[in-house]
Amino acid sequence: MSKKNFVIAIVAGMALAGSSCSSGNDQNQPKQEDTVSIAPEDQPAEEVDAPFSYKSDSIERKFKNSATSKISADFAKDGNKNLVKNINTYINDELGGKYKKEIEDTKDVLAFYANLQLDQMKEDLTDNMEYVYERRVLFNHETENYISYTSFLYTYTGGAHGASNSDGATFRKSDGVQLTWDMFDDLKGNEFKQILKEGIKSYLEKGLEKKIKNDNEYKEYLLNVSDVNNLPLPSSNPYFSKKGLVIHYTQYEIAPYACGQPEFVVPFATARKFLKEPGFLF
Repeated sequence: MSKKNFVIAIVAGMALAGSSCSSGNDQNQPKQEDTVSIAPEDQPAEEVDAPFSYKSDSIERKFKNSATSKISADFAKDGNKNLVKNINTYINDELGGKYKKEIEDTKDVLAFYANLQLDQMKEDLTDNMEYVYERRVLFNHETENYISYTSFLYTYTGGAHGASNSDGATFRKSDGVQLTWDMFDDLKGNEFKQILKEGIKSYLEKGLEKKIKNDNEYKEYLLNVSDVNNLPLPSSNPYFSKKGLVIHYTQYEIAPYACGQPEFVVPFATARKFLKEPGFLF
């Protein structure tokens, strides 16, 4: 073999070897067409809750001129599904908690309770007496973090006067959880005890139109309280109004009928110090 042909043979052999090596590596690597990339627009969209909305409804039932049953409610309609469910459960509980069907037909819910109350009043009616039942469970206000409702009840079934009660509830918008006393810390500490003492005292002084001079006088305006420096929490849960945290005692819970239903508002900045549950104010 000539020198020229020998060189050509070597070059050809190297080319074949390189080609063979490259083919072997390609077999172990994924082909470009086998790799699928998902464009952002092809990815599943994150579910976003609709803005909160409610449906107002009311009903009135009468029996002759002797009994009246009147109910109004703002039923949750749109928003986080747990928020809608928990608000409507709260409304149902405030009305009596006896409606067992899904809350879809709000007129049916109100008719059920209006007729129920009317039937109860008809059983107890006496001559020349007009009985009244009135209940309102209404949307109060909304912030970026929560929804607040208020509830009012008035009944008259004879006697010197009727009976009334009002309270409220606040729900976290992200998951529908209701604000309760369990979400606060250090409620038995001296600072919070002082908040209760001064809040109720301020409420009483406004109604009395005078200053309460000392603890002994203060205690005279309360029921079943031995120590004004260690007042009990109310039975009802707190809720947020537009001004702050509302603390409300029902009729006869801590004061006689003449003193009404003690209620006061703790400013947001102060309430925030005790609130341990996120999502309402922070």
